[in-house]
Amino acid sequence: MEDGDLDRFVERCAALLTSESPEEILSGARLLKNALESAGETDSYSGKLQELAAFDGGFVLLVVLGRVLHAPSRRPGMQTYSVVQDYEETVSSDEDKQESNASDPLKFASTGALLRLTDSKVVVDFLLKDGAVARALAEEFTLDLTMGLQSLFYEDQAEVSGVETAFVRFGVDGLANLARTSKLFRDALKTDSQVWALEKGLLDIICTVFGSTHRREIASSLVADDDSRRLKCPARKCNLVLVRLIETEEALKKLQQLDAVSRLKVHKAIINAASP
Repeated sequence: MEDGDLDRFVERCAALLTSESPEEILSGARLLKNALESAGETDSYSGKLQELAAFDGGFVLLVVLGRVLHAPSRRPGMQTYSVVQDYEETVSSDEDKQESNASDPLKFASTGALLRLTDSKVVVDFLLKDGAVARALAEEFTLDLTMGLQSLFYEDQAEVSGVETAFVRFGVDGLANLARTSKLFRDALKTDSQVWALEKGLLDIICTVFGSTHRREIASSLVADDDSRRLKCPARKCNLVLVRLIETEEALKKLQQLDAVSRLKVHKAIINAASP
């Protein structure tokens, strides 16, 4: 890609991702997806994301992050710490967050865009400059996952829409992408946020995913030529989450309290099949 083409691509993505229209934000996410699928040896997708991360001093990423964390500020010179401060001042309880998640189209669209952006380690490193952002995103993605699965498995299926399925994907992909890319995020998951996630039903969610997964689905994804398809296998991502959970004494104690061993034992075949 020529420099002029790259500049136009970055400017177009920036305009879409910072738009006030959820439809345009989703169009920006689709533009990134198309760029990934069409990238060649001389046309680096990672390079495009790096340019987008640097655009306007990182303003695009901060706008997306602010919307994901329900933070209203769009101040010049805004930093990640101020986004988290706004987040903490705006929504103080899980009930507030859940209501905002379900009713805020900008948040919903921006979360989808953030998952595309976090394919780049440069983007992840920029967003997760401090532990407060990592903890906030860990809570948000866990809540997304919880909300989506509660709707999918415990509500009237006739009323369930694609939104609930998207929340499940947001939660699983968000936790997996950031944990795979950022040590800071993994460290954040090793603190109280792990216990918090377990108290909010993370183990229930993992068991539900394992219980709803067929071995042939895993086998199909693991033999696929597309690396991204193998990485997106939900059961495999749950295995990754479990590995992170057993790395800390606090989380291990909580898992023991929740009788995790016996609850996971019934899913042994799926867990083994989804192991790398």
